[in-house]
Amino acid sequence: MQQEHQNLLSKEKECYQIIRNEEGTISEEYKQIRHGILTIEKTLYDKAREKFKENKSKIDDEGGEEDANDYLKPFLEKRGLPVNDSVGSYELAVEIKTDVMKKMKERIIARAKIIQERLQKQQSELKLLEEQYQKKQEEKNEKELSEVKFKISILEFRSGRF
Repeated sequence: MQQEHQNLLSKEKECYQIIRNEEGTISEEYKQIRHGILTIEKTLYDKAREKFKENKSKIDDEGGEEDANDYLKPFLEKRGLPVNDSVGSYELAVEIKTDVMKKMKERIIARAKIIQERLQKQQSELKLLEEQYQKKQEEKNEKELSEVKFKISILEFRSGRF
């Protein structure tokens, strides 16, 4: 019984020592954060942007394409932020992300509407051609009918994809 008590007491001391060590490291890290000594790793986005700048400078040196697309540029300029720097705060980055995603969703919806309109147009042409085919029964109408059906199948595939 006494040995178990000693064993528990030694384990309790070990736990207390571990907790004190962790508190010490946490307080050191907190001091470093307050004094700005800790460095933050670059995000994947910042690394990609730097690589993009390097590639752009190589293209400029070679005399190639001068204005490469930067999709975030309009969103950053809208908020008066410099295009080549990091965003700054997490909240601002989230706000920019939601704006970008909203714009992307609008573009996808607009494209889906265009595909749907084309599909409806092709289906109406198919109805007209089928009516003409029933009346005339000519080979020309059969060829046009197969072309329109082919276009409809492509448009239906695109519509399903979106």
